[in-house]
Amino acid sequence: MISPNVAMRVLSFPPARGALSLLLLAMVPIGLDAELGGAAQRIAFSGFAALLGTPIWAWTFAGFWSHVAWPGPEEGSVVIAARPRRLAVLLSWTALGAVIVGVPGAVAAGVLGSADQVILTFLAIAATGLPVAALLPRLSRWHVIRGGTVSTRRQGLDIRSLRQKGTRRLRY
Repeated sequence: MISPNVAMRVLSFPPARGALSLLLLAMVPIGLDAELGGAAQRIAFSGFAALLGTPIWAWTFAGFWSHVAWPGPEEGSVVIAARPRRLAVLLSWTALGAVIVGVPGAVAAGVLGSADQVILTFLAIAATGLPVAALLPRLSRWHVIRGGTVSTRRQGLDIRSLRQKGTRRLRY
């Protein structure tokens, strides 16, 4: 049996959390298959998979969003200088789209009885998108934050840099 500490460490790793949530959400249409028994059993299976998969997906997407978003200043200030990372954000969103299309596409192709090549193509799309969507936003944000930011405030400028601990404030 897996200990709770090991399970939480695995779930703290974004690709594992994303794969688990998509696996659970992919089980929702499988539950609608007529071979599982009565309608109540199928609805219960699909609902249980959705209830488990949706919060994990929301947790994963919140982390993705926080890493893709522009590094935000403190309340009441505006970032006027930071390193650009447009390509990394575009690739991250594209990879997330590939994962969102790949996993349900593979499940739908399997339920519809498509050829194995179609299912494997969808799975390959999801498998290439998942690590990129999980790791690139975090690496890109780390790169931006490492370069520092300059923010304006009413009192003056806030300069954040990894070389200097904390925020350096210059008054007008």
